[in-house]
Amino acid sequence: MLLHTLTLLLPFFALTASYYFLIYVPQHQQATNVTFSEIKAGDKIITRGGLIGTVHHKLTTTILVQLYDGSLIEITQDSIVKIIKK
Repeated sequence: MLLHTLTLLLPFFALTASYYFLIYVPQHQQATNVTFSEIKAGDKIITRGGLIGTVHHKLTTTILVQLYDGSLIEITQDSIVKIIKK
């Protein structure tokens, strides 16, 4: 009886383990946090939305980013995925 129950639960545990190692762990490792103190004027950044721009000015809680076409946008620190140093 116990063996039959374990045999029925084995696929469930296998699927849960595969979900954890194939989906959860890579996403967790990919989400790197950029601290506000790391960002300096002139740094090239990539945002979560895929925008690439140069840090123009740091404000109290937000950052002004200059895009390729010269426009300035204001973003929060949470939306920065990666800093590309020059």
